[in-house]
Amino acid sequence: MSTSTTFNLSPFASNTVTHLDRVLHHDQRGGERTINGKPSYTVEQAADEITRDNSRWHDTNGDGKTDVTYQFRTTAGPFFRALGLSGFSEFNQAQKDSARQAMDQWSDVANVRFTEQGQGAVSEGNINFGNFNESADGKNAFATTLPSEATQRYLAANPRLPRFGAASEIWLAGSDEVHTAPSHSNDGHRTTAHELGHALGLSHPFRSLPTGSSYATATYAEDTSGHSIMSYWSEQHTGQSFVKNGINYQPSTPMVDDMAAIQKLYGANHETRTGDTTYGFNSNADREAYRLSSSRDAPVFTVWDGGGVDTLDFSGFSDNQVINFNEGAPSDVGGMKKNVFIAKGTTIENAKGGAGNDIFISNLTQNILTGGGGRNSYLFLNAQQSTPQSPDRITDFVSGKDKIDVSNLRATGPEATYVDERDVSVVDEALHGVESAPRRDIAEKPMRFVSRFTGEGRQAILEYDAQAHQSTLQIDLNGDRRVDFLLKIDSEQPLKGSDIKA
Repeated sequence: MSTSTTFNLSPFASNTVTHLDRVLHHDQRGGERTINGKPSYTVEQAADEITRDNSRWHDTNGDGKTDVTYQFRTTAGPFFRALGLSGFSEFNQAQKDSARQAMDQWSDVANVRFTEQGQGAVSEGNINFGNFNESADGKNAFATTLPSEATQRYLAANPRLPRFGAASEIWLAGSDEVHTAPSHSNDGHRTTAHELGHALGLSHPFRSLPTGSSYATATYAEDTSGHSIMSYWSEQHTGQSFVKNGINYQPSTPMVDDMAAIQKLYGANHETRTGDTTYGFNSNADREAYRLSSSRDAPVFTVWDGGGVDTLDFSGFSDNQVINFNEGAPSDVGGMKKNVFIAKGTTIENAKGGAGNDIFISNLTQNILTGGGGRNSYLFLNAQQSTPQSPDRITDFVSGKDKIDVSNLRATGPEATYVDERDVSVVDEALHGVESAPRRDIAEKPMRFVSRFTGEGRQAILEYDAQAHQSTLQIDLNGDRRVDFLLKIDSEQPLKGSDIKA
């Protein structure tokens, strides 16, 4: 049996502003935005920078995949001394494992197929790995440039010709423990993945200058390790933090801009994880970087997924989290800030929060949201995120503790007002470093809850089915007496007006 309630909601809930303002402004990219005095680039613009040299291995046989063979050198090879190197050593097992993980991660995202040399694969590219002890120019790690397209196609047409010099060589300083014992916490794996990015044709986001390069000379604001493993500069420049328990962790996968860049060169691999995949706790993902087992874990990754009904599971953390379902957007997970991204072109349907006070930001697909413990908030930015045809569902709402935020389900008009700048958290502004960003109308006339729609617009019906233990929130925004927004809320008790922010 369903019951409905009539009441008015306050026009604005000030403690929601920080998160709404962040989503609408701080986590947006491109346009006329500036951060730290630099232009903000979209993911696509950043990908253009990272691929500006137009260097890549070419799919010379036209089968839709670029086949790259690799080998771990057992001898220095013919160009070792010419590169100014001395003190050759082979990769140890930990280095080989890290390199193979990095190759898996790049090939998950793009149409590149890696095969170890000697296993009979058709080769369209070649990459070699090795260590050195000293470099004449003081380099700690580097990859040599790829041969030109003309050279690649000539060798493909003449397979009997020797391929000396037709490989990209990845060399790491074996005297540096970061390289010989690579991990997520010491920059070793990121370095290997970074150099492999070069060996696939990616550039640094920044331009090297004769006087030296730094974040101060970066072309755009998002040239940080928080958006690209090809960057040298700290994620903290863009209001991110990968620090946990005093350790500054590094990305365990290519990041959001890297994925867009490598796909620009080789095309997107939509065959990766096409089933129903869970990322985080209780994961069935086939990559270690996406699996969490302890609240001590420090996830810094970007999710690429080819299809299925997928879940972000961060239920093992007790920190306050922001879980954003939208592609290209960051989430705050496990006590860090903006450390987990969803890649452009990836859709995630479901999410589970932990014991903290979590905020869920829906996307345009049908979402199932499980808050877990804490005082959780569910933020909806427009009516298309939860429609009668494809409604979202909250599985464990607790009336009087959790909140539903529909404050951005607004139509602009003469009654609209702007958010007062004083209402926005000063800490949030300082953290994200936004100097100028467009504001939008988000505080309009109050939403009125009624028993039936009367055609006035901005009306909502809240019903509760006691047998199913489920509330239904329906909203008519434009006054046509039709439901524009519909949300299902599993709860032991009927929702109250104070459960809704509008």
